[in-house]
Amino acid sequence: MTCRLYAVCLSLVVIAGCGPTDENAESNFELTRKAAEQGDADAQSNLAFAYSSGRGVPEDDAEAVKWWLKAAEQGHATAQTNLGVMYDIGAGVPEDDVEAYAWYSVVATDVEQRGAVNKRDEIKRGLTPDQLTAAQKRAAELFNQINANKAK
Repeated sequence: MTCRLYAVCLSLVVIAGCGPTDENAESNFELTRKAAEQGDADAQSNLAFAYSSGRGVPEDDAEAVKWWLKAAEQGHATAQTNLGVMYDIGAGVPEDDVEAYAWYSVVATDVEQRGAVNKRDEIKRGLTPDQLTAAQKRAAELFNQINANKAK
């Protein structure tokens, strides 16, 4: 637990640009990656941010989506919002308003993520009735999947 907590805190410092930028940067990234691979949602989200911004690694939106998805499936609100954004703009995944709406809907209940409500409602205005039905169904599937993951 202490190693995971250290890795998450250290990754936040490095990603924020406040940490070491020379020979220690690679080992700090590896600590974050290790925590992410062990299932730590915060580390997964931090790793995704590093890939999406190109901070410490080559920019790779597809890799960012992969790590945000892992964190989002555990209920990580920031990762869920970021997945909505990625599907909304087609970064790392094909642009998909239905999937973006679904992810924004999942996170819209989080008080700290109120911007997701605005984005969800903005997307909703452009959906056909069939697309809206599909998006709402997908959101319900995601809610159920995330709640099942939390119960484990």
